[in-house]
Amino acid sequence: MAKKMPTYSICNLLGADRCMTEIVVTRLRDFLDNHRDIQFPHRHDFYQIVLFTRAGGQHTIDFQQYEVIPHQVYYMAPGQIHTWNFGPETDGYLINFNESFFTSMLHNPHFVREFPLFNNVSGTAVNTLDMNCCAELEQVFAQMLDEFNSGGDFTMDILRGMLIIILAKLSRV
Repeated sequence: MAKKMPTYSICNLLGADRCMTEIVVTRLRDFLDNHRDIQFPHRHDFYQIVLFTRAGGQHTIDFQQYEVIPHQVYYMAPGQIHTWNFGPETDGYLINFNESFFTSMLHNPHFVREFPLFNNVSGTAVNTLDMNCCAELEQVFAQMLDEFNSGGDFTMDILRGMLIIILAKLSRV
């Protein structure tokens, strides 16, 4: 009998004690080191953006294989199938978020889907950024990570604003 492909939620990855969150921002290396038990291939029920700062290995999204290199950004929408085989040097930033992360703030419940990054027909799952764009975006990713870890007043609002900046800037690439 064929093994069923798992679909991960943010709760599956974080554990029940941190299940209340609609967004996770982390260093990619920390995520990889803390989640060695993830089954591949798998799907998500959330959006995922990965910015590679150091890279080696392969990443497959919907059966399309990519060589991972620095300054690449990967976008995945809920339901896409992926697997990876990263080298030990691979690092960067990872953002996982649910569509509901924005619906509490915006009137358009499909706000995220309208960005071309997550459109399988017109978009691409991978972009390689030039040095200036990558440096600028890496700064926003780092600020998001600091804000996520600080957990201060208005953190979720600040993270929403920063994520909108990232989505808009990446849509221009």
